[in-house]
Amino acid sequence: GTIVTATFGTLCLVILTSLPTYAQDPGPGCSTVRLSGSTSTRQLYPGAFTGTYNMDMSVPMIPGRRPRYRNDESRALVFFKQDYWHIEIENRFRVRDSSFYLEDITGTFEVWNSDRGEFVEDSEAHFSCADITYICKDDNKTIRCPRPDFQKVLIVRATYGQDYACKLSGCAEREDNCSSCFWVSRNNVMDTVENLCSGVVGHCTLEASDEMFGGNPCGHIQGEVKTYLRVEHKCINAPMSLGCYQDEPANNPLLSDVAKSISNMTIQKCLSLCRAQRYKYAGVANRFACRCGNQIQDSASRRLPITDCTATCGGDQSQFCGGSSQKMEIFEASIGACGGDLKATEGTLYSPDFPGPYRNNQNCTWNIQDGSGNVVRITTELLDLSTDDSLTITEERSRSSQTVVTVLNGTSVTEYTSVSGRISVQFRAGPRGAQQTEGFILRYEGVAHCGAIAVVDDVTSVSPGHGGNVAIGQQATISCRNGQNVTVECQENGQFNFIAPYCTDASSERTAGQVPVVWIVSILAAVLLISGGVAAFFIIRRRRAAKESEATDDDYEMIDTQDSHPPPMGPQVVATYTTSGRPGISGAPSDSEYQSLDPNTMCNSEYTSLTTSQGHDSEPDYENDPEYQNTFGKLYENV
Repeated sequence: GTIVTATFGTLCLVILTSLPTYAQDPGPGCSTVRLSGSTSTRQLYPGAFTGTYNMDMSVPMIPGRRPRYRNDESRALVFFKQDYWHIEIENRFRVRDSSFYLEDITGTFEVWNSDRGEFVEDSEAHFSCADITYICKDDNKTIRCPRPDFQKVLIVRATYGQDYACKLSGCAEREDNCSSCFWVSRNNVMDTVENLCSGVVGHCTLEASDEMFGGNPCGHIQGEVKTYLRVEHKCINAPMSLGCYQDEPANNPLLSDVAKSISNMTIQKCLSLCRAQRYKYAGVANRFACRCGNQIQDSASRRLPITDCTATCGGDQSQFCGGSSQKMEIFEASIGACGGDLKATEGTLYSPDFPGPYRNNQNCTWNIQDGSGNVVRITTELLDLSTDDSLTITEERSRSSQTVVTVLNGTSVTEYTSVSGRISVQFRAGPRGAQQTEGFILRYEGVAHCGAIAVVDDVTSVSPGHGGNVAIGQQATISCRNGQNVTVECQENGQFNFIAPYCTDASSERTAGQVPVVWIVSILAAVLLISGGVAAFFIIRRRRAAKESEATDDDYEMIDTQDSHPPPMGPQVVATYTTSGRPGISGAPSDSEYQSLDPNTMCNSEYTSLTTSQGHDSEPDYENDPEYQNTFGKLYENV
């Protein structure tokens, strides 16, 4: 029984120790990060600091395993190995840190200095999701995008307090020791910053103060701690401009059809001009010029950075109409249209007359239909409307003969996935207030899905709560009557990573990454249970056999279990015992002499001298006699 138990226990231990050890996955991280560092490190590894790093999607993502990153320009690789994150070359530019994502690293980077033959620390080296702005306490700053007319500020991360990078902030002295006392989600720091920057395009003004965030996160530390607001941000293009290009209107124009020039030119005026004549593209250049066409000539070879088209429009100083020396910015002429029938698999909707203000009392409807059997997903890129306006999604659900209307403005809905492949988006502008708003931008695309999650039985609600399908890659949180929250995700195969029923008593929280662990633990528990049962069976059987043997074996009755020594040697026992050359006994009798002894009379002097006449101090050393132990010791042990 002991052998069986040990065997199964060893087997389970081998299984447990052979399982791969993965870090706890904290959730999705930034797909693009930027590396900063000191001047000396930049000189040693210039390729590490060019461009940005993106998650390497050429390698399959395994839950719990840290991702790899690759530089989009130098192709330098960042990877985790043996407790270190390595950049470019292993053990040359590294940091000892077990963070799951690069932007979470707080350790100090080490750089190999070949001249000195040792690693040198670079306290300025760090990864961040995007550009970083530090705003010292009781100060304010405005974050601006290069193209504020159609770019918007995306807040990646925001912290208030002080962190490891306080010497880079400009708010603390170089000799100060950096503390780690900051808030992210506490007191809604992140939400507050996002809300301040979400309603405007191109810029965002922020203030750092205890009043703004409801307290001082470093108030528990003795001495003065210089706090600040640390904002990681990047400017993203609203899906509008097709880019900036070098035009050659005399010899090889980008857009070869209608051209017009007016002193008060704006982007929306050029769009309206080309759209009215059913052209596909519209381009603005030299502040006052507009050109239309259905094809962009040699677009790939003539493309320029978007920052080259920064000449302000003649009719609106907040917009840009191309650049000097015949630089043209091109748009799709459908931007700013009021309604239409859309059958493409993906596209973008803009408020009427975008990027300018929409007129009052407008009523526009866009009918979107995906004919490939997919459903339609709507995502809000910009949503800034007056309280008098309404933006709704209407869907006819044939199975239930139900018309579902989902209101977008004035709610927290940022994404909608339909049940059918046909929806309508309706915008109604109120009588006033339009001049003070930015409008809206909605992206739509046809996507495969896993179906809808019904609010039945023990399911009390599903978030997102519009009742539509869950698209591939989308997550949904299910709230249960027993207080559970279950998060499911629609996978590429069109199935959820969990199957119904979702509300069980197994746990209070379930996530996708827990599934393999649950199965492994369940299998190991079953193996241990079976091995324990088998071991118990053999132990009980052996003990029962031993008891039966003890009750019937006459030889064992001779043993006095009160004494730790073997029983007195009787004739029936010693018949098989060899006494020749026995240590500690001189003149031992022969076998024939022993057989003639009568232990019951206790009068034979020779027998007595062997068994009872000797005192305790002089009795033979049976315990240390190898030959005796080999014969009687095993018998005594078994009994």
